[in-house]
Amino acid sequence: MQTQRFPEREAVVSDTLRLTYSELLETSGQYARRFLAAGIRKGVHVGVLANDAPETLICFYALWRIGAVVVPICTAFGVEELRGCVRSADVGYMVIDHEFRENVFPELCVSLEQPDADRIFTLQQEPGYKYRYLFDLPMAAPAELEEAESSVTEDDPDTILFSSGSTGSARPVITTHFARVNTIFAQAAGLDADENDRFCSVLPLFHCFSITGTALAALAAGACLCFPAGRRTDIILEMIEREKCTVLNAVPTLFSALLRRQKEMNADISSLRTGLIGGSSYPPEFFRRICDELGYTLLPSLGQTEATGGITCGSVNDSLELRSESLGRAFPMVEVSVRSRGGNPVPPGIVGEIYFRGFNGMIGYYKMPAETARVKSADGWIRTGDLAKADPQGNLYYRGRIKDLIIRGGENISPEEIENLLLSDSRIARVKIIDVPDTHYMEEACACVVLNEGTEMDAEDVQSIVRGRLSAYKVPRYVLFFDRLPLNATGKVDRRRLRAIAKERLGMK
Repeated sequence: MQTQRFPEREAVVSDTLRLTYSELLETSGQYARRFLAAGIRKGVHVGVLANDAPETLICFYALWRIGAVVVPICTAFGVEELRGCVRSADVGYMVIDHEFRENVFPELCVSLEQPDADRIFTLQQEPGYKYRYLFDLPMAAPAELEEAESSVTEDDPDTILFSSGSTGSARPVITTHFARVNTIFAQAAGLDADENDRFCSVLPLFHCFSITGTALAALAAGACLCFPAGRRTDIILEMIEREKCTVLNAVPTLFSALLRRQKEMNADISSLRTGLIGGSSYPPEFFRRICDELGYTLLPSLGQTEATGGITCGSVNDSLELRSESLGRAFPMVEVSVRSRGGNPVPPGIVGEIYFRGFNGMIGYYKMPAETARVKSADGWIRTGDLAKADPQGNLYYRGRIKDLIIRGGENISPEEIENLLLSDSRIARVKIIDVPDTHYMEEACACVVLNEGTEMDAEDVQSIVRGRLSAYKVPRYVLFFDRLPLNATGKVDRRRLRAIAKERLGMK
């Protein structure tokens, strides 16, 4: 569609490549014809282990065009994680580039039991590789591509994405072309994006927020998608300044790093217009600080892999107060219901679990019918595991994750509530409240704190912020200080690793 509307407008840009919409269509067609010649057909699962670059996105498009199922793979995975991903998603072919940090992808793939080496293709030509260079493959005839494209329907699976797994094992989420297309248009509309926008892609392309909310939403709007040469904050700010980017979506941890670097660089980022914040929680004060210091209209959002990347979005017309405190409202044609533990809807103002139903819902977890049935009802309602309350206008106000609740002697403690209170203190840069075992109360709260540079606090200082402002049982019994908190590949705090570290430091089993 955009190729017909804007054939000569820039579609994707990086330091090494600039493609118009017509060139993007032609290039993805060439990729697709090579995939067909290699034996990839409709329904085949193809793993893509590659960095954030136009070539990776072109692989996605090419595979979708022929009806293959794209399996984006986390570039930070170790050998065992990669094996588990490939096995659980039944990956039959793979496309890889060279490396991410210490991970050299061809070396990682040597340990795989599947797919066979002749079904792994590289995007870079390097001496000594045992895998075939994609661009050395022959191309199928154009008529074969046309035939393959004509066989793809909106109800066909398009992608298997893995849930982030910050609190448990990642699960393979399978979605459809219908869900993907409708969600990207909803997110583009929420951003009020059009062909004059330039999106800065700063999140990894194996993540649903990046694929749907940034990359595909940009192209759905006819905008230009700009890929920085890396994830360092100085590189990102330089890209925004050079390419005059107008849309920046990011997770809170990246926004925090960008704020620090922008103070040092003072880059000209006045072109920024709007963007989404999502992926994890944050206090309202932090949201307002982003708007003030980066100088643009930030929008709240709620999304998850099971929702093809998006459920709610704020509006550029909402007040700063509403945007900073809420998650926005459900997309048009998406239903949201806040429910009790028994699954019954609760009235506005009452905290419950968020359920949703609509075009964005997953098919389910791949080959995990019991897990699918646990979260998705027969009539299409999907449990998110997120707690929130709604106002009469339908705005959602986040109140944490059900699985993160700490139950101390029968009292429910929301880590989110304590974290937001502690982050209001200027000395604290980051904090995560986790549960640790206790012989009497069964669980106790432990505050894991990162201080801002040049500040000092002790455990009593941290506890005193909570004491008197919240109930006594919510005061963390333990306080541990960290230089940094362990993160997973999507920038969220890895709660399992953090809990293990905390228990070790506290001498607990």
